[in-house]
Amino acid sequence: MDFLEDGVIQCLSLLDEGVIHGVSTKKFGNMSSDRSTKKEAAANTQRFLEVLGLSLEQISLIKLPVSNSSNVAQIKQPKEKGILKLAEHGKLIKDHHDFSHKPGIDAAICAAENTCLAILPADCAAVMIFDQRTKSYGIIHAGKEGVEAGIIFKGITVFRNWTHFNPEKLLCYIGPNICPKCYKINGKNFNLAAEIKYQLKQVFVQEKYITASKFCTCHDHEHFYSHYRAKDKETEGRQMAIIGRK
Repeated sequence: MDFLEDGVIQCLSLLDEGVIHGVSTKKFGNMSSDRSTKKEAAANTQRFLEVLGLSLEQISLIKLPVSNSSNVAQIKQPKEKGILKLAEHGKLIKDHHDFSHKPGIDAAICAAENTCLAILPADCAAVMIFDQRTKSYGIIHAGKEGVEAGIIFKGITVFRNWTHFNPEKLLCYIGPNICPKCYKINGKNFNLAAEIKYQLKQVFVQEKYITASKFCTCHDHEHFYSHYRAKDKETEGRQMAIIGRK
């Protein structure tokens, strides 16, 4: 299960393994510099990290340039500290697979210490993974377009080839996302979390190790920004989802 405390959504199974992770809520404000001032987004990020016990002076925070692609990257140990945008720090990529014609990277895995991976979702799910044996951790940006392009299937398969983890022991957390009651495509309800879970099970992740968030980003106005709900770019906003190691 997952829960909300001090403005942060966290997953019990990841906490039990000591994994640094969390999803921000509106308590910390908008995390996107494209939808607020850069100073505001930076200050909000810093406040969020402090609650997680993190400091940008001590860790490398790598933000993925997501684009609803099915492109996957393996991240090596950064030398710099602070916020690092993967699009501007290509040297951080140890290996990658481009499965689509789109630019961007929507899934990444890493095993480095003092490093965190982050994305800025609204209604898409941040799928966080952790392998207990290799101490590898990863994050996948999973929206309808990416899921239908196979980002979960491709991401986990490539991650396994790179790090040699056993998918049957992999911990997976499907973070807050838009629920099927809120999300309609051509008049039909679309269950994003169910599609993600289906792809995880297709690559041998065990259902007992999959946690799906109980929070909906769309109908929970109080805690979440929502692309689906927003009427304009100024009020849209983004959460931050993060996973890593000290």
